[in-house]
Order: sequence, then structure tokens, then C-alpha cells
Amino acid sequence: MSKFVSAGRHHIEIRRATGSSRASLQMLADYYVPWPQATLGSDLAQEAKVSDALQLAVHFDKQSANVGEIVECSVNAERIGFRGYGMLLAEIGLPPGAEVDRSSLERAIQASGGDINEYDVLPDKLIV
Repeated sequence: MSKFVSAGRHHIEIRRATGSSRASLQMLADYYVPWPQATLGSDLAQEAKVSDALQLAVHFDKQSANVGEIVECSVNAERIGFRGYGMLLAEIGLPPGAEVDRSSLERAIQASGGDINEYDVLPDKLIV
């Protein structure tokens, strides 16, 4: 079906002949929306003037890549006004087809001094 789909609005209609038997149908769709060009220089998300706010900055060394090309990602997550309790879970979105280098995550855990306990790699995101 890929050769018939292009960018833009689409309409899919499924019909069955009158009197024919019912059929089961399942349709799945995956899509990726690239970051707008306006946000390329701004990778910091933080709510201003809130002492218990979270700061999350995610930076990729490139905005597009070819198949098999390595893209490095650095993440800075901080609990502003941290009082020594609670837990922070960070979800970092992954583009379609991304393969995460788990050895780099293991190195990050070792280097964190206990600040990072574990991670979970899902098809569309990394949870740390």
C-alpha cells in the first residue's frame, strides 16, 4: 500500500457487497512528525519560576540520518528544588526504526553514581 500513499490528507473507505459475509479488519498506522525548524536551537523545556519544576533537555547531534548512521543523543534531566525524595521518570521519544545502543545506557548507569537505576527501551521511546 506504501506506493499509493503520499504526504497530505487521506481517506480510506472499505465496502462490502450487499449480502456478503462480514469480514474482520484491522488497520494499523505509524507516523512520524519531524520537529519544526523553529525548535532546532531550543532543546530546553522548563516551566519558569517553579521551585519543584522539572528541567529536561534532549539534544541529538543531527536532525536527520541515513539508514545505519549513528545519531548521538544526550539528555539532561533535573528536578529543580529537589528535596531528596521521590523519583523522576524521563521518557525520551525515538524516531521510527531507531535502534538504541544499550551498552551506552549501561555506561551511563555506571557513571551516574546511583542517580540512574534502570531503563526500558520501547519501540517508540526510552524510559529512564
